[in-house]
Amino acid sequence: MDGTDMDPRIRDGESIYYDTDKVKPDKGVYVVRHDGRALVRRFSQLPTGPAWTADNPAFAHQFIPDSPAFTVLGRIYRVVGIRDGKALN
Repeated sequence: MDGTDMDPRIRDGESIYYDTDKVKPDKGVYVVRHDGRALVRRFSQLPTGPAWTADNPAFAHQFIPDSPAFTVLGRIYRVVGIRDGKALN
């Protein structure tokens, strides 16, 4: 993962694994493609429609609309990295 948009849940430099068979959004964190860029976003269904958000409040202003330039690539099932000297699974 590159970037801090999903801090503190997923940190810059951690490895993510995602299931490409799970592309129909439900609650969870997904890898998506928007305007040619791969992003990690949390999905939630709001009364006003689907919401794709970053966990880091500094990125809360970003809005990803439904469009042909948006594709769900898969649901994240594992994050691997080092935090405070301990391996994550």
